[in-house]
Amino acid sequence: MRTAVLGAGPAGERHAHAFLAHAGRCMAAGVFDPDPGQAAALAQALGCDAFERPEALLARADAAIVAGRVEDRPALARMAIHAGVDVLVEPPAATQAEGIHRVLSAVVRAPRRQVAQLAVPGFHEPVVRGLRELLQGRPLVAIRTERVRPGSGAKGDLLDEVLLGDVHVVLALARGSEVLTTQAAGRRLRSGAGPIEHAEVLVNFDDGLVASLVATHAGPTPARRLSVTTQAERFEADFLAGTIEVVRAHGSERLEVVRGDAWVLQAGAFLQAVERRSPPPVGLGIALHAQEVAVAVRKRIALAAHEPVRTVLAA
Repeated sequence: MRTAVLGAGPAGERHAHAFLAHAGRCMAAGVFDPDPGQAAALAQALGCDAFERPEALLARADAAIVAGRVEDRPALARMAIHAGVDVLVEPPAATQAEGIHRVLSAVVRAPRRQVAQLAVPGFHEPVVRGLRELLQGRPLVAIRTERVRPGSGAKGDLLDEVLLGDVHVVLALARGSEVLTTQAAGRRLRSGAGPIEHAEVLVNFDDGLVASLVATHAGPTPARRLSVTTQAERFEADFLAGTIEVVRAHGSERLEVVRGDAWVLQAGAFLQAVERRSPPPVGLGIALHAQEVAVAVRKRIALAAHEPVRTVLAA
């Protein structure tokens, strides 16, 4: 499968190398980036050509990794879909919900109904894959995520760099449930202006499912956990330890998970969806719901702090 790389930044590069781990199933068709030097450097590393125009590259491709600048992603995704190319889109898929709507409309109108998958590596983490297998057929009561990245000197906005990824995972686990309400609170760890460094979010779904998410730069040691409660069990996944603990009334058991690269596993899942012409594991519609949640979270935190509301997602 000839795969085009649209965007030669860090995300595009990482996706491209993840795809090349499936060398027997795909090859790099070429690289496009508005920065010719960046495109040439990645193309050389991948052993393919750099292209000055995305249209020329898409004419030679079967699938495309859409990982350019956030403001360019909707146009690149639509261009690929109109060319009959399946797409894996790096989030945020757009700066505004309107951009995602346009991409979804292009998918619906496409004669072949292209595979349009949202890139959510967290959903393909080995512990999450194991958790999904254990949860099959079980109604979910509650989901809780916790991400601790110590150090208030960390770069970027916690909401964009950490929390949004967990929102994507929760929405994918929610199996199509619709978000009813979102509550959030956040704080800075340093005085004065600066990024939010501790955030807690509560999401209520239309089927009664409740999800709580915590992301913070405070704390002594790194941690990343995901807990899912059903009517009679609790499943606790520890990303760093690579384990899933199943807690039942009569006792508990700890399961070791075979480790693997989530980006490589995600690429494999996308290739499988394309080969089988089946729905992707994480559809692009998740991007729209995640953006709505992210905007609501940022709005609530800003209002609580008496700050101007920012509604555009960052890269």
